[in-house]
Amino acid sequence: MKKKLFVVIYVVSVVFVLALLAFVIYTINSESLTVPSQEETADTSIGQYTERLNSSAANSDDTKTGVLLSIPILTTIASLVTKTEPPVDGCSLRFSLTALNKAVEPKENINYVANFSNKGKGICKNVTVSIYYTENEIYISSEPKPSASDYYWVVGDLTYGQTYKINLMTELKNFNQENLSSEACATSDNSPDICSYSVIFVERSTSEKKLNSTPIKLNETFLGSGFDKKEFGLWVWDTPLTMSSSYAEHIVSISKKNGFNVIYLSAADYIPIAAEPRGTSYAEQKTNYMKLLSTFITTTNASGISVDIIGGAKDWAIPENRWKGYTLIDFLNEYNKVYPNAKVRNYQYDVEPYLLSNYTGDKEGVLREFVEFIDESVERTKDSTFGLSVVIPHFYDSEQEWTPAFDYNGQNAATFTHLLKILAKKESTSIIIMSYRNFFDGANGTKQISLVEIKEAAAGEYKTKIIVAQETGDVSPGYVTFYGLSRDDLRESLTEIGSYFGSYKNFGGVAVHYLDSFLKLK
Repeated sequence: MKKKLFVVIYVVSVVFVLALLAFVIYTINSESLTVPSQEETADTSIGQYTERLNSSAANSDDTKTGVLLSIPILTTIASLVTKTEPPVDGCSLRFSLTALNKAVEPKENINYVANFSNKGKGICKNVTVSIYYTENEIYISSEPKPSASDYYWVVGDLTYGQTYKINLMTELKNFNQENLSSEACATSDNSPDICSYSVIFVERSTSEKKLNSTPIKLNETFLGSGFDKKEFGLWVWDTPLTMSSSYAEHIVSISKKNGFNVIYLSAADYIPIAAEPRGTSYAEQKTNYMKLLSTFITTTNASGISVDIIGGAKDWAIPENRWKGYTLIDFLNEYNKVYPNAKVRNYQYDVEPYLLSNYTGDKEGVLREFVEFIDESVERTKDSTFGLSVVIPHFYDSEQEWTPAFDYNGQNAATFTHLLKILAKKESTSIIIMSYRNFFDGANGTKQISLVEIKEAAAGEYKTKIIVAQETGDVSPGYVTFYGLSRDDLRESLTEIGSYFGSYKNFGGVAVHYLDSFLKLK
């Protein structure tokens, strides 16, 4: 009897251990890092600015809604290593339009790919897509063919995880514009419309290129001489792997003509390379990445333009994901040693943890993790030959009270104050404030939401520069962006920023988000 009881206990114990082991393996696998496809990353928040409308200073009727309005800060880049987030309830339509050739000549064909999918648990009903060509394009063909005319497709219902793709070809007519932008929108009966567009540069003849090659003194074409020695940055959401040499030349040409002296370039697609096992393949890919980056920086430096490398996603400050930020630090340290004549100027963090799902319930904890991450990054870059830049929303200060003060290193303070003290430990640092407003003066204007940070930085013995950023993308609410306005409107606002804040010793300049939408301004 005792022997039978022992056998039963032994069998039950073995089954329990095996079940526990299977559960652990499953958990590890479900939490492991993967390299998702482009469709999977189409809704990943590499960086977003969210306008939280609970401020009494808000000057728009939209502020009465009390909702969160998300504004993408960059186009999602395929192959970013990330965790796949759980699907949301209902329909969650995701959409992108990508031009496969970024620079074309007149009479040349342009190839587009439109991808959209449903990332929600529910059905997206009666999905359609419309593609709006520029007046300088002629529709040639597509697969599948349009449902009506040459620009309209009826997709039907999309269930969870279902994707749809359109391969499209147009021809570029002979014309005199420097670039063109085709737009596409996906609609559903139970989802907001989602639009996307892609900017393509037009190649010039050799004689025309010579006429346009005369150097232009930086900071005077767009802003005027008042911005001498100040930063005038431009986000370019491309990577060394995605840019042809011709496209890179166009980016540099546009930047120089408009007076930009710093380009913020993404390196998101290096993270999957770094995640590979060390071996021949990894070494070759890293070497190729460095070579492509050096080619771009050599081109920009020849025009008097510096390059900062961007890295980040909303979850990079979580302990298990911090390796991504540290990996780029190691990469840039090695790169600057290998290419001393084409150095990266700054490493820019675009990490916005207030977009995490657990932020509302644990603001202090989430922000403390972010500050810890920046602190460790400063330690790791103390001896680096590049500076460190941190992008933040305008509501991290002590006065707006949208984020709580919390204890860190023995001090109870706002996130912005903690960042100032941390960055003081390193030379060549900056904080880029997303002060996204299309008006400067008045309640809730750019001046009001930037002044606290700039005053605080100037009042202490801090050397960290404060950069004021402005938005040009097609986002809501309308008062946060210059989209639909003119370059003159943007220029006027940037000039006001420089004139008002220019006397503060820590004011470092301005930045514009971002290349594609800047080119669409009237």
